[in-house]
Amino acid sequence: MTMPTDRARPGRVGCRQARQVSRSAFEVEPRHNGKVERYNRTLAAEVLYARIWTSEAQRAHAIKVWNIHYNYHRNHTAIGDRPPASRLRTGVTNVMSQNT
Repeated sequence: MTMPTDRARPGRVGCRQARQVSRSAFEVEPRHNGKVERYNRTLAAEVLYARIWTSEAQRAHAIKVWNIHYNYHRNHTAIGDRPPASRLRTGVTNVMSQNT
């Protein structure tokens, strides 16, 4: 088995030379990973494998519509049978009003 060389990772070599630490954009916690895994499982069950898609454009549109439903209308038992968007502060201004 061959080990990857430093030539395969120029960013890390540059960080080492500058004595900097390479980090991801955010630290991932186990509970965050669980939420992502649950979201992916629900997406697969309710959209991706719920029917046969005839085109990528059709599937992409269905995911877009489902995401709005999932975040703004679908009740989540973990947060008291409310949609996730209901947890947003009323002063949040970067949420598209057509989704509410």
